Amino acid sequence: MGELHNGDRPSGVQIARHLERAWAALPPGVETVYARADSGFYCWEAVESYEKHGCQFIISARKTMRLVDALKAAEWQPSPRTDADGQCEFRYQPEGWGQAYRFVALRYVKTKTLEAGQTEQYQLFATADYTYRVFVTKLKDAAELLVWFYNQRGGGSREPDQKSQ
Repeated sequence: MGELHNGDRPSGVQIARHLERAWAALPPGVETVYARADSGFYCWEAVESYEKHGCQFIISARKTMRLVDALKAAEWQPSPRTDADGQCEFRYQPEGWGQAYRFVALRYVKTKTLEAGQTEQYQLFATADYTYRVFVTKLKDAAELLVWFYNQRGGGSREPDQKSQ
């Protein structure tokens, strides 16, 4: 099920309407639904719809000054099971959202570059020293499993990111 758009980002109301059509299209008997969404779905209306329908989700977060402040204040740990230099998680309530959620972030030292042929399919944002990959999720898995699961969007078949041993 898809729609054509003029290139503008849809509003939260439009996203919620799209998700309601998706819920209605599910066959009877579906008990568990998982959602992986890019930052275009990073809005309260999408999260509210996922919650309403008991959907487990992971969404790439959009950069806001408040979120960057939360990232700077977070307790970062090494991230040996991802391609990142560090990882953290924290509870955070974006402005206008009805409640706080689990945010999981990966941090890359800014001098790091992409390998030849590697493309980014998630929203990266940077500060003076780091580039970040940030997700909001209802899932309880470890960061490396969440990243792997998110990377499967669009039928991808990549293996979990692993640093060289």
